Amino acid sequence: MRLLPLLATLALAAPALGQYSPKPKSAPAQPASKPGRPGKPDKNAPHPVEERVNAALAAAAESGDLKAAAASIQSIFDEQIAYTPLSDRRAFIAPVRALRLLRLITRAGKDAPVILPDFLRHPDFASNLAFLAKDKDDSKKLLPVAAEIMLHRSRDVDDFPALAAATCVVFDGERKWEFGAAPPALEAFTYFTKNDQRLRMSIRDTPAELLVFVVDTFHATPDLLWALDKYSGTKNLGKCYTDVPYDHAHFPAGNPLKLSKVEPTLENILKAGGVCRHQAHFAMHVAKAQGVPSVYVSGVGSEVSHAWLGYLEVSRTTAQWNFDAGRFGEYREITGRATDPQTRGSLSDGELSLLARACLEPLEGRRFAAALTDAATRLGSLERSKTYPPAKPEGADLEPRSPTTAVRLALLEEAVNACAAYQPAWDQVTQLAAKKQLARHDIDHWADAAITLCGRDFPDFAVDTLTPLISAVDDTPSQDKMWTWAFNQFSGQAKPVPGSKAKPAAKRNDLAARLRFSQGEMWEKAGNPANAWDAYHDIVERFPNNGRFIVLAAGRCEILLRNESKPGSDIANLYADAWKRVNKPGANMSPEFLVVSSYVLLGDRYAAVLKENGDNARSAEVLRQLPIRPGER
Repeated sequence: MRLLPLLATLALAAPALGQYSPKPKSAPAQPASKPGRPGKPDKNAPHPVEERVNAALAAAAESGDLKAAAASIQSIFDEQIAYTPLSDRRAFIAPVRALRLLRLITRAGKDAPVILPDFLRHPDFASNLAFLAKDKDDSKKLLPVAAEIMLHRSRDVDDFPALAAATCVVFDGERKWEFGAAPPALEAFTYFTKNDQRLRMSIRDTPAELLVFVVDTFHATPDLLWALDKYSGTKNLGKCYTDVPYDHAHFPAGNPLKLSKVEPTLENILKAGGVCRHQAHFAMHVAKAQGVPSVYVSGVGSEVSHAWLGYLEVSRTTAQWNFDAGRFGEYREITGRATDPQTRGSLSDGELSLLARACLEPLEGRRFAAALTDAATRLGSLERSKTYPPAKPEGADLEPRSPTTAVRLALLEEAVNACAAYQPAWDQVTQLAAKKQLARHDIDHWADAAITLCGRDFPDFAVDTLTPLISAVDDTPSQDKMWTWAFNQFSGQAKPVPGSKAKPAAKRNDLAARLRFSQGEMWEKAGNPANAWDAYHDIVERFPNNGRFIVLAAGRCEILLRNESKPGSDIANLYADAWKRVNKPGANMSPEFLVVSSYVLLGDRYAAVLKENGDNARSAEVLRQLPIRPGER
């Protein structure tokens, strides 16, 4: 049965993230109206800024002078940055959309096809692509994909503009997997447009940011049709992971993969089986064939990676990623990472969850957040400009916004108010922190915002944001207090603020251990091994079964002991204590889990230390208790 369209689910979804309303504690910015407060303008009426931007684009399409158009539209944008109240969202969105589109075209250099006129004939596609494309996208390869789709599937581009944009950013480079190359971009685009009515999630209604996790198939149309037919009535897509039999003859026995002897179709993967990466690959493509965003997720920091499935689940009340299929045992306590089909970079499962939440916000809110983030970036480049501010336009009521960090932060806060889950706004704040451009009160303010807005629903991302903010505090004792504060948020020890409606952060012992580890690194760098030991050893004692941090922490404790020239028996006792605290893997755990379990890794190191101390008998006894050695692949 087909699920609700994603955009229709928006109206029924869980309550939206609330605005973070407290004003910045830094110097006040120029007056800025809250979005949406004044009377609502007629969205169908011509907007003067949009008319000016469209005129510049039309002139460029006729003359081919993209550089002049970009300069003209940049001037328009600078005028909005300086004088326009933030209640006028369209005045910010229009120039940003045009500037992003022009940058995308001009990055291709002299090899850029004459494509602007085509984009103007498909405005919804052009808008989706402008806000989806990133600086890392290869314009020289992306633009020919866009031209091909507009040439051969002109009507589908207008009916499925978000899918067309997603196809362009995914297929702007060579795409291969273990057994071959992906199908051509046009074939993938055509499969989803022709089969939209059969899919579990409507391609027509899914945002482009999520469609990149649908169209990024490595299998051709016949394979996808097979999966669509076979699993069309399956309610639990996660079960597809375990439908693929595990090839024990390959791992750990070391025989060739059975799959390597047959054509690697989805049907043959189901028959021949494979290891975890093939199980995840198969389940991921079953989901894609149904129009469901899906990813191949793997463990972080393991000597041997384990792969599991992530896919978007949509119901009448929620739309969120499910990372449970194939995520067994200790891997439930490990932050998973997936490959971004657009950038080929790494995404944490927390970032994926944040992205899904951002896509549930209204389109205008997401684009306004993007426009304000671009405005903050632009202000940063104008700090010493002699041409800013531009001349005050007739009728402007505001004094020009100044190109200062305080005003940039105010714009970024308005961006977060428009779409709390818009990650680039948060990223710009953490970049300012890393460059030591934030005052201490700004750090406190944004750290509190990260907990308030993201700590409960997106705890992984909240910690990703907190870490550079806290690291930017120069005074070591003050930084120590902030690490302890953050640790308390996720270890369940934080006390609620009287009168505050903010929900407490999620209790996540793995994240608490991560924060404590960062605290230990701070003290180690500060030359205080005693305090560093306290932080690392706290992980050993309190979080032995919450991910890999006990292994890392025990290793740091060992280094501290060796630096102090402590006897080998102290190091052996350290590992003996850590080893007895971790859970012993169950008898049915697969070799891939065993080889990277904390029990095996700590036990192996414990045995090595005993042997180093000359205690060969105890070393051999420890090794006999291990179900597998780390070197056994």
